[in-house]
Amino acid sequence: MSVLFTTVAANAASSALPNEESQIYNEQAGGQNVRGRGAAEAYDTNGNHMTVWRALDNNAIWSSINNQPAVQMVPGSATATQPWITSAGGNGWWVFHTGGGGQIYVMRAYADGSHSGWTAISGTTTEDLLPGSASAGPEGSFMIAWHGRGNNNISARFYNGYAFGGIYTFPNTQSMYPPAVAYNWQSSRYVIAHVGSDNQTYTAWQAYGYGVWNGWYNHGGSARSQPALAALHNGNMELAILGADLVTWSQELNNYGVGYGDGLGWSRETSGTGTFYPPVLVENRPNGAASTIFLLLTVWDNYNIVYKRNMFEGP
Repeated sequence: MSVLFTTVAANAASSALPNEESQIYNEQAGGQNVRGRGAAEAYDTNGNHMTVWRALDNNAIWSSINNQPAVQMVPGSATATQPWITSAGGNGWWVFHTGGGGQIYVMRAYADGSHSGWTAISGTTTEDLLPGSASAGPEGSFMIAWHGRGNNNISARFYNGYAFGGIYTFPNTQSMYPPAVAYNWQSSRYVIAHVGSDNQTYTAWQAYGYGVWNGWYNHGGSARSQPALAALHNGNMELAILGADLVTWSQELNNYGVGYGDGLGWSRETSGTGTFYPPVLVENRPNGAASTIFLLLTVWDNYNIVYKRNMFEGP
C-alpha cells in the first residue's frame, strides 16, 4: 500500500471553499421544516432529490421526494441512527439503514414514490447506533462501507448491479467512527475516508473494476464523527468532518482523493452552524456528473435539517 506522508495541520483555518455560500436554508417537506435526528439526501441524474431522516420522537424513517409531503418508509421498520442514501442513476435511489442487531438493510426507491421494501444485506452488520455510507458508480453499481460490529474495523463491499461481492476489511485500520465513500466519475475511482485513532482523517482509492485499494493518505484535522465525501463533475472532491468545535470543516481534494498540498488545509464552514451529527455532503450530478455539492446538517439546538451550497463547478 502506498502512503503519502504529508500531513495538514489540524483544522488550520483558511479561505472558504470554491463558491461556498454562507446562507443556510431549511430543508422542507410539504411546506414544513424537516426536523429529525440525522438526515441524508441524494439526487438522481434526472434532478429529482430524495431526503431521508430519522424521526424526532421515535426511530421511524421518513422521506420526501422533491420536497413533497413526508412519507414514512415502511411503517414498522426502525433505526437507532440516521439512514443514508445514494443515487441509482436516472430513476431513483438506493436507501440504507441500520436495523436491529446492527443489520444493514437496503431499499430501491423510485421517483414516483414506489419502492422495493427493505432487504437485509447478508453478512453486513455494524453497531446499532452507527450509520454506514454508500456511493453509486457505473452500470448500476455501488460501494457500501461501514464500521465493524464488536470491533473498530473498517470494511467495504461492492455491488455490481446484480449481486454483492465479498467483504473487504482494511488491514491495520482502526476507527471509532464509520467511514465515508464516494465515486469520482472523472477518474473512475472509488474514494473512501476514515477517521483514525488519532482523530486525523485518511483516504484511500480504488480504480473501478480492479478491486485493489491504494492509501492511506493523511489529511490531518481533528474529527469527532464520521467524515463525508463527495465529487464534482471536474473531479475535484470535498472531504468534510465535524471538528472539535462541533462545526463542519472541509478540505478540497483532487480526483484521487488526495489533498493538493497547497497549504490551504481545512476550511471552517462559513455560517458556523453547530451540530452533534456527522456532516452530510450531497452531490447534484445531472447527466452523471456532479456540478454542485450541498452540505446537509442537523442543527444541534432545534433539530432542523438545513442545507447550503458548499462547492460548485459549472456543467
